[in-house]
Amino acid sequence: YRRLGDPQKALETYQQARKLLASDPNAAAALYTLHNVGVVEALDFRNLEGALKTFTEAIGIAAKSGSKRELTLERLFRGETLLLMGRGAAAKADFEAALADARALNLVDELWTALYGMGRALALDGDHDGARKSFQEAVGVIESARAKLGKTTLKAEFLAEKRDVYDALIGEL
Repeated sequence: YRRLGDPQKALETYQQARKLLASDPNAAAALYTLHNVGVVEALDFRNLEGALKTFTEAIGIAAKSGSKRELTLERLFRGETLLLMGRGAAAKADFEAALADARALNLVDELWTALYGMGRALALDGDHDGARKSFQEAVGVIESARAKLGKTTLKAEFLAEKRDVYDALIGEL
């Protein structure tokens, strides 16, 4: 429903799914559903307080389930929400935690995403030198992953979704 342009119906459906999954709150499906509720709240309804609460709940569930990857993802999304709220220091804390987990688990996408988020949080709080360093490290991670791709078309597609990181670095330089 969200992709069809009906975020209200998407949210209602996610809430129905949450009720059905309530008997097993640590189930992957329950966490995935909760995560999507947060995305709809933040991006479609701009209900940032609601999204923050939802992602915080998802972090708790991911921590209880022991899924470090899911915990990392939820921290990234809560960090993004905090950035949208203009709360750089709080966002930085989430990005730092996600960064540590991404490094430990060798999660390439989550690693550059955490570094990009960290850079934006630092820039928001006026630390432009730290932001530049974070963006440079994110670009390094992206370039290292891109170098491992074979075909030129794959490399171009790979970079297309990561352009914001390069733009942020250029802005800081």
